[in-house]
Amino acid sequence: MSSFIIYDLETTGLEPAWNVPLQAALIHTDEGLRPLGELSLRCALPAHIVPSPGALLTTGIRPQQLDQAPMSCLDMLGQIARAIRFWAPATVLGYNTLRYDEEVLRYSFFTHLLPPYLTQGMGLKRADLLVMLRAAIMLEPDAVTIPVSDDGKRSLKLGAVCRANHIPLAEDEAHDALFDARATLALFRLLRERAPRTVALMLANTHKSGPIRLLSSGDLICLGGHSALVPAVGILPNPDVPTSWAAADLSIDPASYSTARRRTSRSC
Repeated sequence: MSSFIIYDLETTGLEPAWNVPLQAALIHTDEGLRPLGELSLRCALPAHIVPSPGALLTTGIRPQQLDQAPMSCLDMLGQIARAIRFWAPATVLGYNTLRYDEEVLRYSFFTHLLPPYLTQGMGLKRADLLVMLRAAIMLEPDAVTIPVSDDGKRSLKLGAVCRANHIPLAEDEAHDALFDARATLALFRLLRERAPRTVALMLANTHKSGPIRLLSSGDLICLGGHSALVPAVGILPNPDVPTSWAAADLSIDPASYSTARRRTSRSC
């Protein structure tokens, strides 16, 4: 039976290639999202890293704490890696992790001589709760409350969404790895309860075999962006990279492709 690893990182800055995590929290749950274990870690600042002042202000980590942390960055990354291996098989999940936290882990593991693709290893899948939330907004819009700011714009920040749905995450708690991981778990539990069809669809694609199966079926599929669904159909895989597929965007008239090709040929 599979399980989930909910995690969050607080880092020295926003650029994954040049920054490292200073704090990490991981929560292991069973398939029913009941907690099985919890890990909260904090490390000292590596000597070669200059933290962003903005990152320290956001996380609330004070300069003196950078030297007083109980372990080195290498030790913390090693504990993260061991926990992920020990808790597998599992789906590794966080809030906006695919675009940020996963990249920070990848670069940090690589520069500390740990397997950079650990979260894609045997028995592991990856998911992002922010992607699921965007899908639910499009497919099951009444499932959760999305806060709107004074200027009429929706806010998908973790803290704002949690508070709008009565999940405790105060402003002074947000951007603490453990509080954020607990709030992510609570929001995932709520979303799975209120938008089960969307969550099931998204979890079916947490391994690359899911999207490949959809693309190879020849059926019409919908690709979700930030706020709209795009009709598409798979064409064929890359002969050298089977997991890479060419797909046609059916929101564009297919005739325009051949027209553009003829114009290109005449101009050559």
